[in-house]
Amino acid sequence: MIEFSRIRFGLVFAVVFCVLLSGCKISGNVRDNGVGLQGITVTLTGKPDRPTNIDHLITTTDSRGYFEFDEIPDGDYIVTPSKEGMIFEPPQRKVFLTNKEPEENLTFEAIKSSGPMNFYYGNLHSHSSYSDGEGTAAQAFAWARDKAGLDFYAITDHAFMLVHDTNIDFNLVDEWADVKRQADIFSQQDVFVGIIGFEWSHPLLGHVCVYGTEDYTTFLLTGDMYWFYRWLAERPEALAQFNHPGREPLKFNCFALETDVQDNMCALETGNKDVGNNDEEYLNYYHEVLDKGWKVAPTSNQDNHSLATNSHRTVVIARELSRDGISEAMRSRRMYSSDDPNIKITYHYQDKWMGSEIAVDAAAVTLTINIEDDEPITKVQLITNGGRIIQEITPAAGQTAVSWNPTVMLGGTECYFYVQVTEQNELDDDEGNTEQIAVSAPLWFTPI
Repeated sequence: MIEFSRIRFGLVFAVVFCVLLSGCKISGNVRDNGVGLQGITVTLTGKPDRPTNIDHLITTTDSRGYFEFDEIPDGDYIVTPSKEGMIFEPPQRKVFLTNKEPEENLTFEAIKSSGPMNFYYGNLHSHSSYSDGEGTAAQAFAWARDKAGLDFYAITDHAFMLVHDTNIDFNLVDEWADVKRQADIFSQQDVFVGIIGFEWSHPLLGHVCVYGTEDYTTFLLTGDMYWFYRWLAERPEALAQFNHPGREPLKFNCFALETDVQDNMCALETGNKDVGNNDEEYLNYYHEVLDKGWKVAPTSNQDNHSLATNSHRTVVIARELSRDGISEAMRSRRMYSSDDPNIKITYHYQDKWMGSEIAVDAAAVTLTINIEDDEPITKVQLITNGGRIIQEITPAAGQTAVSWNPTVMLGGTECYFYVQVTEQNELDDDEGNTEQIAVSAPLWFTPI
């Protein structure tokens, strides 16, 4: 189970950022253990998909940690707290004002840390013998840590196959509880993170992995996307991922956007089992889902039903290897999908990492891209809305590290840019393929 409570560790401490929507006023406080923090910048931006007369407002917290935006008309907005040396979970929140009525109370956590980002390699989709896989939860976590050498591993059994809340007289194991228990036992700070999840497995609409919840649902209980999304929306702590997109014929109702769960849906598999990015079977859905308005990062997972793995990895960029660190990175979309087991991709705009939503008052932005691996990098592409390649470079033969700072023009509406890296498969990491591909999460830009 992913724990979403913030714990103190080293230079990390929790700050609670509370937002109260009251009529046409949006107000709140930034606090550290109940004490208000002064000087926190809070930005309110209007979303262009529903026109409002508010584009960009900035205020700062006073000596009590209080801020407010007054006379705000109905519409869709993004509230973003910021301060150098802090990140927020989530980094932004959507606010919907209708008839000048409060939408909800929003809470952010801010983390102050001088620690660097680290790259962690793992798998967010697997099955144990508790559904249709091999090995108990304990055996699976032990294998992932000790044999496969993964930094994190999620067990996501098909929910409809799990045994839960059984009567002891039947001599059956409460499998959901056992996965939680084993995830606790095997998780160790800076060594390994065990994650509990489940797979909502609709045979027509598609499959979704869900992480971080105390309970689960099945397609037998929530039998369409509407009811599944309602279930998910009632659990703001939940994170979720679209699995092997396009495999099931209805494709999650053609990936129709549901704004109520946009914060929950954080990922989409561009690689699954032996189908990697270099096969493009699932990768081709990535820009389609982004163009629908979903804010998702790409992942590449084993979906393994046995204790075996290939070279494909989901890479999470976090400050620490802990449940808290992994979940914060997932919620912030600081993830990428890779056919290669150890490639490093650094991609950001100023201090905003991949996965960030950024409001800018500029006609153009310059991006920072750094790539490192132990195999030759043959091509780096920058891709935008519609899957369009807008810039591309070809490194010198044999080059295993690339630094690139492309400048891109911004249009009048929200746009995104992600990085796609192609490299030679000289070490035969990915058996049967001459090339390997890694794909980053986007940076989303909204003009102001």
